[in-house]
Amino acid sequence: AQEKASLLDGLVPGGVAILNADDPRVAAMSGRADAVLTFGVTGGDTRALGLRTDRGRASFELEGLGRRTLTLVGEHHVTNALAAYSVALQCGLEPASAWDALAAARPLSTHRMALTERADGIRILDDSYNASPESMRAALRALKDVAQGGRAIAVVGEMLEMGDASLAGHEEIGLDSVRLRLDLLLVVGEGARPAYVAAVREGSWGDEAAYVDTIGEAREVLEARAAPGDTILIKASHGSGLWKLA
Repeated sequence: AQEKASLLDGLVPGGVAILNADDPRVAAMSGRADAVLTFGVTGGDTRALGLRTDRGRASFELEGLGRRTLTLVGEHHVTNALAAYSVALQCGLEPASAWDALAAARPLSTHRMALTERADGIRILDDSYNASPESMRAALRALKDVAQGGRAIAVVGEMLEMGDASLAGHEEIGLDSVRLRLDLLLVVGEGARPAYVAAVREGSWGDEAAYVDTIGEAREVLEARAAPGDTILIKASHGSGLWKLA
């Protein structure tokens, strides 16, 4: 937070700081800029009103513009959208034009929350480009939203470059899978095994959690157990290679 706050010291005279009101670490930076605009879900100059999700896609209203739906999958994109909207207005774009651009936004990179509806009725949510504890939590929540009553299956691999935080970070994945009542947590690779161990310890039983060593074994499990109506999230750091499964 201290390092990010130092960026505000580089604002030119008359420059504007656009800050996330939902994050207290960022909101606290407001005193380091002469001009500040804020955005957020819970408060701010620009707010997402009446936020709701339908199959992982968030809709909300901005004052005076009515309700629109983002095509990007995941409620966490609301924060990104509000930030982009605030910048667009500050740069002179009309509100309606900025809103329309947000509503039409698509992923520009592969393996980033890419949703594929297979012909057999199975949905693949591919977010295997990279992973961190925060993005893993967001992806698991998006999985539940997209599944909407159907079976939710998470296939997770290792989050790399975690250092001393690796064990706790992977254990949290297992705990989250139980709290979210996922139908299956399939953990792939020795580095991610603590997620499986934590899920079992937290209360997963029977077929709710499984561990395999390789991507090939993961594919065999999915081919045997996936059925029409299922939604399958594939999530890991790029270096784990799980994107090949996606």
